[in-house]
Amino acid sequence: MNRFLFICLISCRITIEIDAYGAGEMSLSLLRKVTSVIPDPHSPEAFAILLAGMKTGAADIIAQKLASNNNQKKKEISTTNGEKGIISSSSSFQFDKKRFLTFVLYGGMYLGWFQHFLFTKIYTRLFPLAAVFAKQTLKEKIRNWSGAFAVIQQVSFEAFLHWPWLYIPMYYIIQQLVTIMSSSTNMNIGTIQRLVSEKLRQNWKEDLFFCWGFWVPCSLINFSTMPLNYQAPFTAFAGLFYMSYFSFRRGGSSSSGAAAAAKTE
Repeated sequence: MNRFLFICLISCRITIEIDAYGAGEMSLSLLRKVTSVIPDPHSPEAFAILLAGMKTGAADIIAQKLASNNNQKKKEISTTNGEKGIISSSSSFQFDKKRFLTFVLYGGMYLGWFQHFLFTKIYTRLFPLAAVFAKQTLKEKIRNWSGAFAVIQQVSFEAFLHWPWLYIPMYYIIQQLVTIMSSSTNMNIGTIQRLVSEKLRQNWKEDLFFCWGFWVPCSLINFSTMPLNYQAPFTAFAGLFYMSYFSFRRGGSSSSGAAAAAKTE
C-alpha cells in the first residue's frame, strides 16, 4: 500500500510539471496502458514502469528547458543604435513532444520494465551470491568475499555486455521508431536500421565512456546495498540526473536524421 501511494505522489507531482507543457495526459495514458497488462497494478513491475517512465520524462523536460534557455541567451541581435546586442525575447520555448515521448517510452518500457526483469530474474540466476550479499548487514558483508566478488562480476556484465549492446542502442531504436510513427513518411526496417547504425557510429563510443563514468559507481552501490525489487527504481532515480544530461546532448537530433533519410528513399 505504501508503495502504491508513493507511485501516486510521484506521478501527480511530475504530471503537474509536465501538464504545464501540454504532455501530461499523453504520458500518463501511455504508462497506464503499459501497466494495465500487468496482473497486479501494485506490483514492483508497475512501480518500476511508472517511476522510470515519469522520471525519464521529467529529465527530458529539464533538458529541453535548459537547452531553450541557453539558445535564447546565445541569440543576440546587433543594433545600429548601440554597441551592445539585444537578447531576442521573441523566441519562446517550443516543447518537443516526440522527444518527450521517446524518453517516456525508453524509461517506462526499457529502464523500468525490462531492467526490472533483468535485475530480478536474470541476474539472480547468473549472480545468486550478489543477491544474497545485497540483503546482508554491513558486518556480514565484510566477511562475505565471495558475495563482493559476485557484485563485481555483475557490474562487469553490465559495463561490457548490457550497456554497450542493449542499453545505449535501445535508446536510438526507440528514438527512430517514435519519429517514424509520428510522421507521414513511409519508412521500412532497412531505413530504421541505417538511421540507428549511423547514430551509433557517431555517438556510441562517447556515450559508452560517459555511461561507464556515471553508472559503474552507481551500480556498485545499487547491487551491493539495494534489495532486488528496488534495484530498478534506484536505477531510475539515479537515471534522472544521467538522462537529463543525456537528453541535453542527444535528445534533439532525431527529427533531422529521419527527415534526411526520408528524402533519400
